[in-house]
Amino acid sequence: MDILDQIAQARRDAADYRSSRLHSLIRRKSRRLIRRLFLILVVISLGAAAFYYKDGVVPIFWRVHAEVSRKIAATHWTGSPTGSDRPSFFSADEMTPTELFARASPAVVTVHVSGPDIEAWGSGFFVSDDGLLVTNYHVIADTDAAAVVFADGTRANVLGIAAASEKWDIAILRVEYRPNVFLKLKREEPAVGTRVFAIGSPQKLANSLSEGLVSGIRDDGIQVTAPISHGSSGGPLLDAHGEVLGVTTFYINGGENLNFAVPSARVIDLMASIAPTRPLPAAAARVEAQRQADVVQHLRELAAASAKDKYGFTPLHIAARAGDIAKVQYLLDLGVDPDARSDLQQTALHLAAWHGQAEIARLLIAHGADVNARMQDGRTPLNFAQSYGNADVISVLEGNGGRD
Repeated sequence: MDILDQIAQARRDAADYRSSRLHSLIRRKSRRLIRRLFLILVVISLGAAAFYYKDGVVPIFWRVHAEVSRKIAATHWTGSPTGSDRPSFFSADEMTPTELFARASPAVVTVHVSGPDIEAWGSGFFVSDDGLLVTNYHVIADTDAAAVVFADGTRANVLGIAAASEKWDIAILRVEYRPNVFLKLKREEPAVGTRVFAIGSPQKLANSLSEGLVSGIRDDGIQVTAPISHGSSGGPLLDAHGEVLGVTTFYINGGENLNFAVPSARVIDLMASIAPTRPLPAAAARVEAQRQADVVQHLRELAAASAKDKYGFTPLHIAARAGDIAKVQYLLDLGVDPDARSDLQQTALHLAAWHGQAEIARLLIAHGADVNARMQDGRTPLNFAQSYGNADVISVLEGNGGRD
């Protein structure tokens, strides 16, 4: 029996072992199958995935590439001039002209300006995601209205000037638009021989690209061989990484490739003086001219309001005596002295007290009239009110410290 029991036990052990091996094999194969199914699903998902942009559908590879470029750019960026945490356009690698134009040109616009007897065009480019646009001061110098025109013909209004330097020919405008792409300013001056690109609107030909080299660093700017023409003023001068080296400004007629740009360092310094938006120059001049005209008119009215009649009474005296509240209010708002004296040293408050004009008395006191002003004979407004029994006026004067 012992032998038979041992044989039976051996058979049971063998069966258990085979069952255990089978279960282990099944588990291993199941895990492999699950992993393979998961990888297949991932591959299918990656192959089918696409990300939507305004200008179309971009495969996942290019989206990842763009995201990597954005993160690289962020490590070379010091922040938006207005505090945005989104980095400006910039590539850590040098780009071909085609790549540079495709990525930078959406931030470049035509600047359409108008004013008294003027209509003109220039160029400009966005430097922040809240609508700050850089251009040349001379582009907007004689204008009272401006708009930016995008490559597709759509427009956005220029709200006014955020900062400007006539000396350096730079204007930073605030535009009623939030761009998806804006450019990064580079403070360091480029070396002679640096490859550069200009994007602008020469002769109103929007978003034209030209290429050249830095041919010199001059007192009045960066000299380049990249061609620019009338209408290019205010556009960006870029290096192959997409950083703005300067603002294309002028060219010398009669010279060969004598073109100049204001260094970006000037723009960066000007960004520190961003202020509340003010009108464009011609509009500001018109507002100032109107202000001066208003001042002159005010002085004329004030002179007329201060003139005395043959008894020494001013229009304020006469209005106070008559109880003309509207006229008294107008004269006081105009700046007439509430304590102006007649020939007998009477003030408007004396006359209001004499004729029982309590509301006029309150109005005069509210505008600083001396409640205890004395005439030549020493009488105060309260003396007048008491003499003629004007109880309402007495109450007003005593309530404001009036004495007899």
